[in-house]
Formats: sequence, C-alpha cells, structure tokens
Amino acid sequence: MAWQAGSSAQSVSSNLTPVYFNERLDAQPLVMALFAPYNGTDTSSPRIGSIAKNAFTAVVLEGLSSDEERLHGKGIVDWMAFSSEGSIFAAVTATPDPIAQAGAGSVDDAGVSINFASSCLNPVVIVTITSTNAANAVVARVSNVTTTGFEVRLRQANCADGVHGAEDISWIAFTGVGEIWGDALD
Repeated sequence: MAWQAGSSAQSVSSNLTPVYFNERLDAQPLVMALFAPYNGTDTSSPRIGSIAKNAFTAVVLEGLSSDEERLHGKGIVDWMAFSSEGSIFAAVTATPDPIAQAGAGSVDDAGVSINFASSCLNPVVIVTITSTNAANAVVARVSNVTTTGFEVRLRQANCADGVHGAEDISWIAFTGVGEIWGDALD
C-alpha cells in the first residue's frame, strides 16, 4: 500500500481549501487529517470535502459550544493519504506481520463496529471524518478497541441536538507493540 503524509502548504479556514499531496497517487486515496495548531477559543475540527489522486479539499468546522459564531481562525492541517484499504508491513519476510491496517466506512451518531482484516495486538486506532454531509461540527469517538476491531460513533457538542447524519470516515490501526525495521538507535 502506498502512503504519504504532510502538512497543508497554506492555512485552512472555514472555506474549502485545496491541500495537495507530495506526489500523485495511482488511485483515489483514503485521507486522514488533523487540525495541527490550536487557534481560537472554540473547539474545531477539519472536515474533508472532495478527494482526488493529487489533492483533497478541507474546511475547519467550529463547534457551537462557546457562541453562535461559526467561523474559525486559519490553521495548518496535518494529513496522511493511503492508496487503498489494507495492511502496512514492517519488512518483507516469509510470514510478514502487519504493523498497521487502514480502512474506510460510514458512521452516524448511533455508531458502527469495525472489524480488522487480521488480529492486531494492542491496537492504537485513529479515525478521521472525511465528508461534510451535515453542517454541525462533530468528532469521531472510538471505543471498545480489541485485537479484532473497534466501535466508532459521531458526537456533537453538548449544546447541539445530538443527532447527526452519516459521515464518511477513514481509519488506521497501528499495532501497539513490535519491532521497527531498520538500524537501532543508541
């Protein structure tokens, strides 16, 4: 699986902003993004609009927890893009063990269960919302992480009505133990 990671070259705000990959991918990728700096007093999170082989669009949505104003200051978005769903392996061996698995799906406020393709020892799960189907700011809440999968649901701020329609997500689960391939550092 091909993958890339980076930071947006320009600041992302409450307007859809293009974020370009380092190199064009062969297929439309899975994208994960986080708002890197803390800029402003209200909670916010990046949401991904369209995704192409060379870029994606991102917008920062602000929660209504502090006030009715919805505009958020500009900031850098850190991102990872994966060429497909699947596993990432540490090294080529006769029986390679995956160090990470990635996937995509859809979730709403009721939640869903996600199953790993293969067992993942002490997994660390990261989920990003990759659509802007509903206007309210929302975060993905991960729970019940096991060696075989996890549960995820959408959660709005306490001042919202708590009902949120389906949004697309990308996820990655890294194994929490193992060896790093390469030279050891002293």
